[in-house]
Amino acid sequence: MKKKVLILVVLALIAIAAFFVIKGWQNKKDIVIGGVISLTGDNALQGKLGQNGMLLAIDFINEEGGIGGQKVVFESEDSKTMAKDAITAFTKLVNVDDVAAALSTGDVEFQALNSSVDKYKVVTMATICSGMLEDNRSPYYFRYCYNEKIADSVLLSFLAEKMDVDQMVLVYPNNAWGLEVDKYNSMFASKYNIDIVDKVTYDVNSLEQKAVALKIMDKKVPLVCARGFGSSFESVLRSLKETGFEGIVVGDITIALPGTVSNTKGAVEGAYYVSFDLNDDPNDLFTAKYKTRYVEKYGIEPSVWDAMSFDACMYLLKGIEKQRKDGIELKDALYSIDSIQLLLGNNVFSNSNDVEFNMKIFRVEDGVSKLVTME
Repeated sequence: MKKKVLILVVLALIAIAAFFVIKGWQNKKDIVIGGVISLTGDNALQGKLGQNGMLLAIDFINEEGGIGGQKVVFESEDSKTMAKDAITAFTKLVNVDDVAAALSTGDVEFQALNSSVDKYKVVTMATICSGMLEDNRSPYYFRYCYNEKIADSVLLSFLAEKMDVDQMVLVYPNNAWGLEVDKYNSMFASKYNIDIVDKVTYDVNSLEQKAVALKIMDKKVPLVCARGFGSSFESVLRSLKETGFEGIVVGDITIALPGTVSNTKGAVEGAYYVSFDLNDDPNDLFTAKYKTRYVEKYGIEPSVWDAMSFDACMYLLKGIEKQRKDGIELKDALYSIDSIQLLLGNNVFSNSNDVEFNMKIFRVEDGVSKLVTME
């Protein structure tokens, strides 16, 4: 009896060992990509849309046979739109999931992960994020999002040359990204002879922004350049509306977020902003395929947010493909890509690890974004 029990125990141990051996062998066949995604917290709307785009990019690649015959697997962790949780998530993806590369969404995450990316030397593609980290960006940290310097140049040029604006109030959050907003807006306001009558900062941790709105109103300037995202930013815009501001609001892509439009009581109606958009050319079969597949998979229409994340993920995957084919480092592979089929144009990394987008001016009309013709 004891002998039979011993045999059963041995067989069980062999079966368990075989399971882990096979599991390990299977994992080696997969290329694991990590995602530090803001699925909850203040940036959850963009984060969830971003993850949608990333998952669809992985579907596209796997349907083509993966990378060198290896399947791509996505492991995501919720950053909760918090710096400490983003770092914890990234550390787990590196040390436990052994990711080949990673993606992240969100402004908070982009700023928080820089040191960790540099420490572990895991190439990471940030998207749906602002703040360029010009001075100390890790060489392993890439950003597939609009370039603030280019965006502000396009916006201020439009205000001066197409709208004859010569005065404005600049509003931005009291954080590191806000300092970049100040830097570039001041630079291009000077270039285009626009007087920034006042610079007003707001607390990103507060939902009470009436004092900020009153300070803006006190300047009696008909145009406000408002920058930021999330609840505090929405509160600034809402408070402006409530205090009777009837001038023009301008800014960047966050002005047209569905949440911003719906949560600001009409404050962004008529607002101008600098952004980019999905190609609507009916002859672009790649974008048409994406739009169809997106609706099929998620039951909603695609947006610039999921498209940006799709492109970021696709760029990263094509970089891994090139890395393995040419036997070079992944960061070098990303720089060496000079043409790739994406949704938002052939945007490449050339002079920096910050991609350069072709930016355009849009206007919110009846809650919908419409491209402004520059003629």
